Amino acid sequence: MMNRITFSRFCLILIIDLCLFSSPVYAKKKFNSEDFRNYVNREMKTWNVPGAAVCVIEDGKVIFSEGFGYRDVEKKLMVTPKTVFAIGSASKAFTSLTVGMLVDEKRLDWDRPIREYYPRLRMYDPYVTEHVTLRDALSHRSGVPRHDVVWPYEKMTRKEIVDRIRYLQPSYGFREVLQYNNFLYVLSGAVAGEVAGKSWEEFVKERIFTPLGMASSNFDVEESQRTPDFALPYGLKIKTPGEMPEKPTDVPVERVPFHQIQAMGPTGSINSNLEDMTKWVMLHLNEGKAGEKQIVSKEALREMHTPQMAIKENSPLKILMFKEMPIMNYGLGWFIQPYRGNYLVHHGGNIDGFSSFVSFMPEEKIGIVVLTNMNATWLPHVLTYNIYDRLLGFKEIDWSKKFMDRVSEEAKKKKEAAEKEEKERKKDTCPTHPFETYTGQYANPAYGLVIIGKEGDHLNITYKSKTGRLIHYHYDTFKAGIQYTVFTLDHKVTFQMNEKGDIDRLSIPLEGGVSDIIFKKTP
Repeated sequence: MMNRITFSRFCLILIIDLCLFSSPVYAKKKFNSEDFRNYVNREMKTWNVPGAAVCVIEDGKVIFSEGFGYRDVEKKLMVTPKTVFAIGSASKAFTSLTVGMLVDEKRLDWDRPIREYYPRLRMYDPYVTEHVTLRDALSHRSGVPRHDVVWPYEKMTRKEIVDRIRYLQPSYGFREVLQYNNFLYVLSGAVAGEVAGKSWEEFVKERIFTPLGMASSNFDVEESQRTPDFALPYGLKIKTPGEMPEKPTDVPVERVPFHQIQAMGPTGSINSNLEDMTKWVMLHLNEGKAGEKQIVSKEALREMHTPQMAIKENSPLKILMFKEMPIMNYGLGWFIQPYRGNYLVHHGGNIDGFSSFVSFMPEEKIGIVVLTNMNATWLPHVLTYNIYDRLLGFKEIDWSKKFMDRVSEEAKKKKEAAEKEEKERKKDTCPTHPFETYTGQYANPAYGLVIIGKEGDHLNITYKSKTGRLIHYHYDTFKAGIQYTVFTLDHKVTFQMNEKGDIDRLSIPLEGGVSDIIFKKTP
């Protein structure tokens, strides 16, 4: 029988062996800038992206910072490290940091009910109203799904956006699963501003932008356009609403409008450039220090960088999970994921005409920022993972092919779903009422107004200032067809009757996992 000393030594040796076995085996390599430039230019063509900016940080130093392609395709203006892009949801980490700073000052607590700081809050579920915390909001575990059709292209104040949360039906129980939700980040920013006695924007500028020297960063796309070096937004030119090409090169590129989302600010309104975002990543690699000044505590950053909720296999976010990075968690404003055995913290961003990806490996002191002026492209991820492979001395993975395969899979699924839907259609049926009785204005307290009109021999639908034709599907169900930049209204629209036989409402399945959204006819 082993004595205690022998047993302790055995356990120690076993632990060391396990650590060595599970630790990644690599040798850091010198970054080959010229080879990487060729790689970027090639992949930009693969993904049909007009312009990109890439920064690489290693051991506290910027070892690469360059622009590629065009910030303005028509005028042939090149991207530079000073070019301002919208960073979209990469803004969420700034909101989490504002909360962390106020936690440091004991003016907020991660785990106290939000209602203690923001009494006007109402959730769909009264229990959640009284118990939801900032940790819940910032880690997407409120039980409420995205409901993202609510806010784009609507002129609302931040207060009005927060007030609409009460009408958003949950699809899971409180703290049961992670469901990405932009509204709860708007709420968190509103809470931080309320407690600080200023707007979220004022707080971020005063407590983050200014100390870090992020002088080119702002919260307003109109302000971006007044700078001498900004990127125009682009997207793929979709002919048919809901079309999903299997390859980005199958579709031409077109300029899209800037999207003003100031009211949604805390979830995604920041615009920045490579030089400023480098300073932002440095703050995280330097454990909360800007130079010699500690602007946020190590403890607050540790909370942000620590997994709070695991992302389940059936989540839409599984598109980011591969065998090289098989699991993914969400912290507070950041995703946490192993990358080939290394601890990776990251967050992407997508908003009309722009996609970004910000990431770092705290243990390896590596940080990467990729900004592009193309809507919803995977290029930032492809470039980022390739850089990590290069720096860590791993055999390079063809990430472009991996993501392109995922894009093709999603396109095929969408096509199969459309074919299945067509098979379910009941042929040779007619609407139950004359078209005139369907026309009018229909309202939902969260989703706003739908207007049904008649033009010639068909009905049309107007939603969020865009109009499209309603195609009869069967009985009192029609198919809408409106293409927006960030979403598509290609859903079934079903009209319903009251007990008198009058058309008094319509329903549209705008959010998966919850009941169809009901719009009631108004006088």
